[in-house]
Amino acid sequence: MEDKKLAIDGGVPVRKNTLAFNKPFLGQEEIEAAKAVIESGEIGGNGSECKILEESLKRYTKAKYVIATNSCTAAFQMSLIVARLEPGDEVIIPSFSFVSIANALVLMGIKPVFVDIEDTYYNLDYKLIEKAITNHTKAIVVIHYAGIAASMDEILDIAKRHHLLVIEDAAHALGSFYKGQNLGTIGDMGCYSFHVTKNLTCGEGGAFVTNNDEYYKLAEYALEKGTDRSDFLKGEKKKYVWVSKGGSYVLSDVLAAVASTQLKKADFIIKRRREIAVYLTEKLAKYEPLISLPKIPSYAEINWHIYAIKVSRDKRDWVIQALKAEGINTTSHFEPLHLSPFALKNWSYHTGDLPITEEICGSLIRLPIYPQLTQQDLDDIVAAFDKIIPYLDK
Repeated sequence: MEDKKLAIDGGVPVRKNTLAFNKPFLGQEEIEAAKAVIESGEIGGNGSECKILEESLKRYTKAKYVIATNSCTAAFQMSLIVARLEPGDEVIIPSFSFVSIANALVLMGIKPVFVDIEDTYYNLDYKLIEKAITNHTKAIVVIHYAGIAASMDEILDIAKRHHLLVIEDAAHALGSFYKGQNLGTIGDMGCYSFHVTKNLTCGEGGAFVTNNDEYYKLAEYALEKGTDRSDFLKGEKKKYVWVSKGGSYVLSDVLAAVASTQLKKADFIIKRRREIAVYLTEKLAKYEPLISLPKIPSYAEINWHIYAIKVSRDKRDWVIQALKAEGINTTSHFEPLHLSPFALKNWSYHTGDLPITEEICGSLIRLPIYPQLTQQDLDDIVAAFDKIIPYLDK
């Protein structure tokens, strides 16, 4: 029958209008919040709206200190300054990650040491960390992929025994938990993202998090170009001066107001994403093992930032194109950082060094998951899989 013929082969697609991969969940509330700040004229950074956002995030995450930043990358760069890392130091990171973290290290003369992930949750494999530690190692960066918590107890134990800092890249993980603790608040420092692709967004934005008094003070200096302006604003200094390394990391109050409004919607957004994940898992489970569905560890509660499946590497790109032809936009994710042109030029990595990372990068597909998806949208996703799955088994 014509409706069974794949759209990629000339058949009738499941949808006439292509389903977007992602949409930020924004409404009139965000427009009004931004408008109010603009009309006030107080549109600079690190002002009253940033303070409101920081206090809201402290309540939401139960962190002792939060500093709003203009990106998660900025928050991470601040953490490196706070950690007093120097050129020649080494930091362990997963190769299965976005380039921002590696770039931040390289810009400070710090060597990223890539370690493989485990093959179930796609997080740093703690069993491989100690092999990568040298006399130059200063920190471990933990990424909670898709909002799924990494093995924090084991990683913290390794860090303690080797006197290393743990920095959480929780860009995916605001609203996710590890044994009841908010991700981003468990290590020495953490970083959140409000990028347009994240569950909660203001377009571009982030936050630095810590429970350490000294780190917070140093982060305040790093935030404001390495000056003690924070002390000046508190009335503790008559003028502010350059006291440390730093950058221009402050978040605009316009964007802070949008982020604060988004945070009020966090429970609904996560609840809706969870409902979508449950539905997709229920409907697609019959196709395992041709596709591998997300797995969640018992110690984790997740925000469903990403709904990722795996297929065989030789079929992955075809599946993405076949779904697109049916009107469903999906996408892959990271490429292995250790095999990137920059890494190959500067360090001695080879294909096969991190086999799990290479396998996951070549087989992973992210499906649409956002609150605006209707029941018809979800049924169309399932219908598209119903059409293409038989071709995976050939």
